[in-house]
Amino acid sequence: MTEDTRTGGKGAAAEGGPFPFQRQEIKETKNIRLRGVIDRAARVDENDTLQTKTALGEQGYYRTPGYGMTSYPDEPMFDGIMKYQRDNKLRVDGVMKPGGETEGSLNQRLAARSHGFKCTRCGVIHGGVYSPTICHKCYEKEFM
Repeated sequence: MTEDTRTGGKGAAAEGGPFPFQRQEIKETKNIRLRGVIDRAARVDENDTLQTKTALGEQGYYRTPGYGMTSYPDEPMFDGIMKYQRDNKLRVDGVMKPGGETEGSLNQRLAARSHGFKCTRCGVIHGGVYSPTICHKCYEKEFM
């Protein structure tokens, strides 16, 4: 296949079956329950990938690339895992294991977030990751 699937090129993959980089709509995650290891060298479960990207995104460690949220592991996800591990003084290896320290730490942070703040800029109800008055997306647009 010669087209660039990241940009939605037309071709056999787009017409005849599941598109390799389909955009996924996902809901806020309560916590992560990995089925397998998340590692650059491993075959990663698609649901594990979506859970991880969503959880990291909610904590400010993953920004959806221009090609959209996919169920495939990507470098921004692994970079987010490593930054999360570094910031939380965990072993920095870019790997998450079922029941491992990174999954456990991320689940603790997800459980601890508060709900019910309304962003003064966009009106979205959010968890107050950066501030009780501004959601993380507005914060990142303005300050990062």
